[in-house]
Amino acid sequence: MVAVCAIALAAGHLVLLGAPHAVLRWNRSMARLLLAEGAGICLASLCMVAVARSLWGRRAGSSTRPQPQPLGDTVACTLLGIEIGTGLSLAVLYRWASSWSVVTLTPYAVSVLKLGPRVELVAATPFLVRLHVFCTCAILVVLPFTTVGSLAFVPVQRVARTVLAPLAPAYCSARASIVARIRRIVRVPGSLYEEES
Repeated sequence: MVAVCAIALAAGHLVLLGAPHAVLRWNRSMARLLLAEGAGICLASLCMVAVARSLWGRRAGSSTRPQPQPLGDTVACTLLGIEIGTGLSLAVLYRWASSWSVVTLTPYAVSVLKLGPRVELVAATPFLVRLHVFCTCAILVVLPFTTVGSLAFVPVQRVARTVLAPLAPAYCSARASIVARIRRIVRVPGSLYEEES
């Protein structure tokens, strides 16, 4: 449930980032604007419930004792909860976020992708907006350390093994040579450990 809602919300955010002009054209009609905002609030609410249940399950576990969970998963789920909470708060407190965010946050995201962040675009926004942006960045940083993130690296590892397989004999030979040299350098004469006669 968390994954489906999170994917739907992420897809909506990607549309905001990838097609800002289309979003602004869509939002010219009040009915469509209300539909988009309402759908976002409904999806975010469902996702928030799912994240809260997931976090509670991590805390309580399935039995009387808490079950250990991967730290990356717990941190990512917590950040996702904060992210969704700030997004819902923004939707309620600062109406029509789908319209104003494409004017402020989309240019900021583009500047970050171009490795020249325009911080002034976010600096003047309310705290909730900055927290929402921070959580997005933090989730992207934590993602490789989660179960889902590690699954994404399986194909990369397979390709790396396939590409690097021809180099394995040379690597093993070089490693054995280096280890042998280190052992010769570090070797301590046996007489230090033997009783002198």
